[in-house]
Amino acid sequence: MNALTITALPSEKKGNHPTIYIASDSTAQTYSGYWKPQAGWGQMLPYFFHPDVSVQNHAIGGRSTKTFYNEGRMDTILREIRPDDYLLIQFGHNDATEWIPERYTPVDEYKEYLKDFVEGVRQRDGIPVLVTPVGRRDFNKDSGEFNVSFPEYVEGMKEVAVDLDVLLVDLSTLSRHFYNEIGPGATRDIFLHVEPGIYEAFPDGAADDTHFQEYGAVRIADLLSEGIANLHTPLADYTVDPYNSLSQLSEAFVGGEGLTRSLKKKLQEAKKSDEEGNYSARDHQLDSYINQVEAHAGKFISQDHADILIKMAEKLREEK
Repeated sequence: MNALTITALPSEKKGNHPTIYIASDSTAQTYSGYWKPQAGWGQMLPYFFHPDVSVQNHAIGGRSTKTFYNEGRMDTILREIRPDDYLLIQFGHNDATEWIPERYTPVDEYKEYLKDFVEGVRQRDGIPVLVTPVGRRDFNKDSGEFNVSFPEYVEGMKEVAVDLDVLLVDLSTLSRHFYNEIGPGATRDIFLHVEPGIYEAFPDGAADDTHFQEYGAVRIADLLSEGIANLHTPLADYTVDPYNSLSQLSEAFVGGEGLTRSLKKKLQEAKKSDEEGNYSARDHQLDSYINQVEAHAGKFISQDHADILIKMAEKLREEK
């Protein structure tokens, strides 16, 4: 492969708050309402950050590092990105497709593209963050343990992170640990497994072990935001706690200002009880939140979105 060259562009002015750009594939893509319930983690990421942070999701299905570069998509980001903005870079799923030559990218070339993405962002005084490819629903049928997806590409990205001293979130490991925690059966609710005759885009149903439905995209975005919160970088300070993220999800998913306001108040009270160590009161307030969501499911809240809010509230109950 010939060496890539990303030409430095004139410096942009720094914004008051960072913007997060995303360069990735269909696992992170933002989908229109037609594709419901399919969603990408980039689509859900804003709910896990302070509203001052803007997320510009350039992820697009079927792209590898090579095709993302060759189609000029990286150039588009470099024209927009400002000093102290961030670029999250997650590839590997399509780079590994040897049977599709136009997007297949061997690991050594994959590493070179990653390095050029990193250097291009740094030339613009932006901050690159490498994100190892999120795991697929691929597990050992005997043990139920999930396998590492695209291990050569995961390791290749980690090597680039070390070589160039780049921030890295190991989403491969975070997602695999999450899948192992809930088990193979429960991961059907994470991935795009849906019954026939329910969704317009999937009249015959789907059993997709790569892409996510909305709840899965929410949980992966949550994992990624937790990974960013643990990095030594200013963006970590813009992540929000689980109560605030659920509050932002509630605001996005619920119709009616009065109902939204009531749900957010319950979450504020639950957070206060949690901080005081009063878990009994916290659980009571979360139960009240769940009951109110259930009472309005199918009316002011779609059933799918109600299920997501309830599952995220139940997750809060499990934490001590």
